[in-house]
Parts: sequence; C-alpha cells; structure tokens
Amino acid sequence: MKNNQIILAEGLIALNQSELTETFGGGWWQDFKTGFMEGWNWAKDAAAEIATILSIAGKMRKA
Repeated sequence: MKNNQIILAEGLIALNQSELTETFGGGWWQDFKTGFMEGWNWAKDAAAEIATILSIAGKMRKA
C-alpha cells in the first residue's frame, strides 16, 4: 500500500490533501505528542510524590 491511502471494501483509494486533512485532522500528531508529554510529566511527578511519601512513612515506621 502506498502512503496516503486507505483500505475500503472495494479496494484502495488514494486520498487527496483536503481529504487527508478532513479525515485525519490538521496537527493531530503535534496534539498527540503534546498530550502524551503532559501525561508523561504528570506520571513522573506522581511517582516522585509517591516515592517521597513512602520514604517518609518508612522513616516514621523505623522511629
């Protein structure tokens, strides 16, 4: 299959530029990367906070 084609029941149909934009949206890849990075940063921060809480709880338990 060539780039910029979609499979339909009748076979392959090439999409022109406006169809690609309408079908896949303009800038969706950048939106995905931005959203993924925001989620990744949130997960890293949450993991760091959990590690800090567990560390403090561990120190309190030993005391």
